[in-house]
Amino acid sequence: MFKTLTLRNQLNLGFATIIAFLVVVSGVSYWGLQQAFDNFCHYRGIETNNSHIDQFEKQLLNARLTVQKFLIHETSEYSDEHKQYATKMTNQIGLLKKKAENSEKVKALDSLEALVNQYDSTFNQVVSFTEQRIATIKKLVQIGTEIQSKTDSMMENAANENNSELVLWVGKLQNQILAARYVLLKYVRSRNRADFEQGAIEITTKVEAIKKQLHEKAGDSYQASLEMFNKIHANYLSVLPNLKELTEKNDEITQNTLYQIGGAITKATDQLKTEYRTTQNQLGSQVEQRNGIAIMMIEGLSAGAIFLGVALAWLTARAIRRPIGGEPTDIATLAQKIATGDLTVQFADTGKETGIYAAMREMASQLKTMVGQVSETTSQVASASSEIAQGSSDLAQRTEEQASALEETASSMEELTGTVKQSAENAGQAN
Repeated sequence: MFKTLTLRNQLNLGFATIIAFLVVVSGVSYWGLQQAFDNFCHYRGIETNNSHIDQFEKQLLNARLTVQKFLIHETSEYSDEHKQYATKMTNQIGLLKKKAENSEKVKALDSLEALVNQYDSTFNQVVSFTEQRIATIKKLVQIGTEIQSKTDSMMENAANENNSELVLWVGKLQNQILAARYVLLKYVRSRNRADFEQGAIEITTKVEAIKKQLHEKAGDSYQASLEMFNKIHANYLSVLPNLKELTEKNDEITQNTLYQIGGAITKATDQLKTEYRTTQNQLGSQVEQRNGIAIMMIEGLSAGAIFLGVALAWLTARAIRRPIGGEPTDIATLAQKIATGDLTVQFADTGKETGIYAAMREMASQLKTMVGQVSETTSQVASASSEIAQGSSDLAQRTEEQASALEETASSMEELTGTVKQSAENAGQAN
């Protein structure tokens, strides 16, 4: 069927087929590249989410470390630093929400954000209790300083009066107060209830026993000082329970709430990170498989297109060469030589020549034959013309000779006529 088509249709069909295959290959390639690009974007999005999760974990770790530092040092520097980390965690959750794949992820992120907010609010309560505790400690220190100042004054007065027994009991009172304050200071550091109870015993029962002895040993001149001491001591004892209450509340909210929420955040973060990692690994396998299929399809179609292109190129070249029969430049050169009358051009004679080339070879052969025939005919005509010319020359010579003979005959006839006429005249005269 292809051979029966015209050259124009053959070329159009060949190029149209090649273009169609190129369109198919381009379409499949575009599909494969688009699939790879989409998968890459999806994979990169998950990797970005993992990066946000890592950043969130980093900020969470810093926040929890800051909480520990705050609990140890109890300074506003670490509370302010914690706020910065909490803000960064919230920002990371916001970025994760923007790229959440489904409602379940959004829900999990909302829960995580709620935990972060709860952690932050709980830490703010810890900060508040800590500040109140610090204020209570400062107040106790202030009252303790007043007690120390009052006992020093009583000691000085007793020494001035050379009341050695009173000096001894005031010294015992000072030592007892110092011992009680030391135990309470230990409680401030250890937060151990046993230390507080021991400090409370030291500052109440034992101090009260010494105070009783002082009241008995001191005279009326010391009653005002003792009453002032009792007032300051009572103030100290009234503030002391606040230290225990605030410390225990702070420890309770830290241990039972803050740390629990921190652990829950860590657990939720690990779970979310695991889900992202699992999704990423699954997507990686899918991407690899899909890209492999796309590459195989593109390779197969490309190989088919190349094979078809080579076949169509060969068929097209053959379709073009068959009616031409050779290289167009060679044929043009041969035609130009023939046009100038050069019939000595050499043609290939393999028996497979076709088209214009074979026709030109046949034309040249026919022209050579015709020229030969014309030359032979021309030679014959020339020979005949020569013979005709020779015959014409002989005929002219003969005609001239005959004309001369006729002239002689005519002259003889005239002479004869004259003679006859003369004879007639003579005969007439004779008559």
